Amino acid sequence: MVIIENRKRQYADRDTILRHLNLLETNDMNISVTAREIGKDRSTIYRWKKQYWQEYLDNKKKINEQVRDIETVKLYTVKEFEELKDIFTKVLRLALNRMIEILSDPELLKTLSHKELIQLISVASPYCVEKVGLAGADNPAETMEEKNNAFVQNIVQQLNVKGIKNMRNNYKQNQV
Repeated sequence: MVIIENRKRQYADRDTILRHLNLLETNDMNISVTAREIGKDRSTIYRWKKQYWQEYLDNKKKINEQVRDIETVKLYTVKEFEELKDIFTKVLRLALNRMIEILSDPELLKTLSHKELIQLISVASPYCVEKVGLAGADNPAETMEEKNNAFVQNIVQQLNVKGIKNMRNNYKQNQV
């Protein structure tokens, strides 16, 4: 590998170059558009065309099949991702509804140990912080990790304060 300005130069393999030439032909031989689409310099595309164009023409049918196969895999992957996203969304919705049910019902909340409650909060808080923006809205310089830590600490502190008050109230009731 050749090192230029502390960056490793990446060389494309022959099959990739031939697929890029297929894209060039698809783009009506517009080198600028092709270079932009694949993220290479126009001079690279010119050089590839000069060196590999005849080989591309000789293997055009095989290269077209490769391109179609790659497109099919990409399409299948996107469809599969959409299906997984739908499943995950349903599972997440069920979990969040159960969390809301537990946190809003004092009797169910008592069934959770302090450790389980802390774990529940530590799992849910990054999502809340990132998506809902519950912590650190006044300081945009804070990182997501700092916001998450502040959010968790705030909730734990509130739980501790409420837990101590509840313990004191229970203790007072037991004494009477």
